[in-house]
Amino acid sequence: MTSSHAAFTTDDICDLLIKNGKPCVSVYMQTSETGEATKQHPIRLKNLHNRAREKLSGIGMKGRKAEEYLRPLDDQVGLMTMQQHACHGMGFFINEDIRRFIHLPDTTEDLVVVGDRFHIIPLLRSAAIPMGFYVLRLGRKDVSLFRCTCTNIEVATPEDMPSTIDEALLLDLSEKGVQFKAATPHGGQPRPGTFHGQGGGENNGKNRIMEYFRTVDDCIKKTVEQPALLITAGLPSVRTLYHKVNTYPYIVDDGITENPFDCSGEELHRKALAVVDPLMRNVQDRFVEEYNHRAGHADEGAVNRIDAAIRLACEGRMRALFVDPATHIWGRYDQVSGELSRHAHEESGDMDLLNITAAETLAHKGDVFTLEPGKIPGGGVIAGVTRY
Repeated sequence: MTSSHAAFTTDDICDLLIKNGKPCVSVYMQTSETGEATKQHPIRLKNLHNRAREKLSGIGMKGRKAEEYLRPLDDQVGLMTMQQHACHGMGFFINEDIRRFIHLPDTTEDLVVVGDRFHIIPLLRSAAIPMGFYVLRLGRKDVSLFRCTCTNIEVATPEDMPSTIDEALLLDLSEKGVQFKAATPHGGQPRPGTFHGQGGGENNGKNRIMEYFRTVDDCIKKTVEQPALLITAGLPSVRTLYHKVNTYPYIVDDGITENPFDCSGEELHRKALAVVDPLMRNVQDRFVEEYNHRAGHADEGAVNRIDAAIRLACEGRMRALFVDPATHIWGRYDQVSGELSRHAHEESGDMDLLNITAAETLAHKGDVFTLEPGKIPGGGVIAGVTRY
């Protein structure tokens, strides 16, 4: 069982997607940072706790068992009387494997959902960048890879990535059957070693760096999952050399041109966001254009009905999805039979069909964009572009 109480990161979404032990309780509550409204936080959370208990009762978990299941949420009611929350909302997520309490940077409606998966759509409003991206910090003698979301950065350098030029060249030469022999003069002092093998080759500084970067490129292709963006950070001369040998198709032409080894992780993340944010907005715009083009030609790849969207998402065919985060479509969906039932109002055991569609799209490495009402392509509450 895992437990945490922290600021929201997009990694939380990934975690909640895979930890779906039944039943999953998702509770969202809008909060105020200061003022009289903060005094109502414990009361409002207690009311949400009672709604969660009623919903658990509706699926067969009653009495003491339900109270024990929700005890972590009940504990938060007491803590809220002593804490100030520098956030606009909170999310509480409980099942058999996880107890997660998250501060949200955006406002959210008060909401309780109990079902076989966590309700994640309100979190997507706080995830400005739908997919993660990577930053490759380049130096002439050192390279590091970082995986980023809109809120955090972490080291993701693969173990087999050479840490220095010499390490890369020795690895490459050993694979080619080239031997290195250190020569020692009669005086006992070491002198530069010599390489023995076919071809000899020219080992000037530029070639050494480019050979190093080719090895790095091989590691990148095995580590970075397409189509995540790759941003390079390094002095212009170093970035130019790397881009010459790069074969990863989603590398970004623009990048960070200051010396990245003078930056803290937080500074590197901030600079990377400045590069990637307009690109991701362009991605959203391109998907909108693609949807409009396909819809205009009656192409089945443009989807605007929940029954089609949820089926395609579960099959892993949804490339991009647009949803209205303020709308709910309550009902049930059987992934095995494909049977869907839709209800005008939430009934016991219902799930938000929009949430299932979004979760399955993300689980199959698609993008999900939350847009305000009226801005979703096609004018509905859902729209999607398929892969094939």
